[in-house]
Amino acid sequence: MKENIIEENKNLENKEDKHEYKYLTYLYPNGNGKDYEIVKEIEKVIFNYGEYPLDNIVGLDNIKKYFDEEIIQPIKNNKKNKKIKDILLYGGPGTGKTLLVKTYWTQKDITFLNFHPVNLISKINKEDEKLMSIIFDMAKYYSPTILFIDEIDLLNEKETFINELLKQMEIINSNNYNNGIKNIIVLGATNRPWRLRDKIIKIFEKKIYVPLLKENERKEMFELIFKNIKIDNNVNFYELAKLTEGYTNADIYNLCQDATYEPVRKKVKEDKNFCNKESLNIELIVNMEDIIKAIKNQNKTMRQEDFDKFEKFTKEYGGNK
Repeated sequence: MKENIIEENKNLENKEDKHEYKYLTYLYPNGNGKDYEIVKEIEKVIFNYGEYPLDNIVGLDNIKKYFDEEIIQPIKNNKKNKKIKDILLYGGPGTGKTLLVKTYWTQKDITFLNFHPVNLISKINKEDEKLMSIIFDMAKYYSPTILFIDEIDLLNEKETFINELLKQMEIINSNNYNNGIKNIIVLGATNRPWRLRDKIIKIFEKKIYVPLLKENERKEMFELIFKNIKIDNNVNFYELAKLTEGYTNADIYNLCQDATYEPVRKKVKEDKNFCNKESLNIELIVNMEDIIKAIKNQNKTMRQEDFDKFEKFTKEYGGNK
């Protein structure tokens, strides 16, 4: 048991130290330089992401398969003749785009860079062109690399940023780069693809629509969420899946969270001093009525007009749907 804990701690330390300012040290071995602070801040922010096991991502099997067969394996196998495409993921908020991509940061031998415009641009008051150039230079240093640009539509108003992004993507897709071997993949994600400029949309050769979960997948999500929660025998996951058509992954997660608090609310209503008693340790059970109540209280994130916009975008730009 002790040995297992020590091994787990070693793995954690290795994971945390794997990319700790290596690029910064490479650029400035003496600890100083013109862009020392900006590079340090970029390297600090761009490796900031949590751990998201792929098994916890319900559905999206076709996208998972595409990622594995068309990105992960070709990069690992260093296939020169394999056309690896940069990808634009689009779909409604809360459909799992970001979580799905972040599951790939644990891939061995592939570096994952997490670039969110808000998190980085707001912290660094520097020229947009220089910022993007440093990020791609960092991607080359750590290659093979997956560079994830979340909410890429936020770059729409930054002309210099966009131009540098296009320039850098053209470089990494050139046959002159790295002897024609693609070892940097750019993944963009957006809830509002129609806000992107044509030149950004077209630079991503592969466009993938991330849809809502199907009925059987919603059932699976309910089962996963309530896996470690005490529930009544009357809870019917099939029925819950039917009742949540049109709900996003985030909607379902939020309503389940709300449902888990319902037994506590009932106890407090019966006895206002319940939370001050040792009885708080009593195992409370979530029943079907609790979850149905939470479903009724949870507004759907997406409306029909949102689906219409995604349909129009897919027809115009040829994304998978």
